[in-house]
Amino acid sequence: MRKVFYLLVLFLFSNTLIAQPAAPKDSVLSISIKQVSTPYGFAIQSLSPSAIEVRKQVLKGNKTLYRLGTNGKSAPPEKAQFWSAEDPRIDSADYARKYGIPLENVIHADYLVEAVLNDTTDFITREAPPAPGQTTSAGGIEVVVPPGSLRIMNTIVYKKQ
Repeated sequence: MRKVFYLLVLFLFSNTLIAQPAAPKDSVLSISIKQVSTPYGFAIQSLSPSAIEVRKQVLKGNKTLYRLGTNGKSAPPEKAQFWSAEDPRIDSADYARKYGIPLENVIHADYLVEAVLNDTTDFITREAPPAPGQTTSAGGIEVVVPPGSLRIMNTIVYKKQ
């Protein structure tokens, strides 16, 4: 019986797995999964249809990313890693719930940053984890990037609507 070894490559752009023959000496099955290092551990690419769709939009360069901030508290935009795929001005209470942000952080936010990705090689999309003390989140799709990976388009004074 002839043995064939495969290297599985996770092709996130089309949400499919592609098997490619590996060198005959290889006997290890490998799966490539996108991840980004954060101060809280690794953020791992979600395979949900929503996360994959946002990933495709970000890769095409036609997805604005958003982040609320509070002067003196929030990471500066150029160092921030966690960004939302939705504009918080549309519904700030729903935004807080979907993105695992304590509502008081949204209420007291001073500014809103709009950005686009500079380099699409290292980022992931996933369902946002719940806010501290909460057990569930609506799973808004967040984009996690290495620090300095975004081009800041606008910084806007934010007033809760």
